[in-house]
Amino acid sequence: MQEAVQIKDGEYTLRGFYHHPIPDHKKACVLIFHGFSGCQPGPHFMFKLLSRLLEKESIASLRFDFLGSGESDGNFEDMTFLMEVKEAELILDYAKKLGYKKIGIVGLSMGGGVAAMLAGRRPKDVDALCLWSAVGDAPHIIKENTTEDMERSMKELGVVDVGGLLLSKAFTDEMESGMIDIYKTVSNYSGPILIVHGDADTTVPIENAYKYKDIFGDRGELFVVKGSDHVYSNKIWVNDVLEKTVAFLKLHLGKH
Repeated sequence: MQEAVQIKDGEYTLRGFYHHPIPDHKKACVLIFHGFSGCQPGPHFMFKLLSRLLEKESIASLRFDFLGSGESDGNFEDMTFLMEVKEAELILDYAKKLGYKKIGIVGLSMGGGVAAMLAGRRPKDVDALCLWSAVGDAPHIIKENTTEDMERSMKELGVVDVGGLLLSKAFTDEMESGMIDIYKTVSNYSGPILIVHGDADTTVPIENAYKYKDIFGDRGELFVVKGSDHVYSNKIWVNDVLEKTVAFLKLHLGKH
């Protein structure tokens, strides 16, 4: 069953969808986090497809638009990485209030970085973590993709146009502040992790995935999607990622 749901964050509202089996014994729920400039259905509707597959396995899921994205309140230029981490905590608390005993997280790209931060901040509340093309060294990636024209726009206007969306100085200042160390934070998480990454990803280099694998050692499983880009833009890649992810989540959330 699919329901539209919302969460209040001060004066703003996060909007999303809640998939759950009937009957729902409130045993397991997966939180799904979209990436930078994305939204809750996911690229090629991968998040929606994942929710449907999980529901068939008696696992619920929640997928929200972060503030400033999709159907949620706010403007994109007001978004920062740590704001999304805070919103992710609200979504986790919402799932727990619904009564779920086990919580899994799936995050794509920057949403993967958010997922990793959440797991590291709330390790006792997360039972399985799955990272798709996840950002690890976010400050470095932002710096590498910042041109002189973008720096000039940020200095003169306080914003920069990124594919038709305005990115704020607050976002880049936060990245440069030293406050964000995803690898250090996620190392607090002691549960199982699945790391999925395409070896032809030019947006988030696969070295980020190797670093996650190094941190978790035998507790981390690395699944390299041969030839794949950042968002698995081929139906075969989509199916492989979904199959691997559902099997991982069944293994670690399906035992009650």
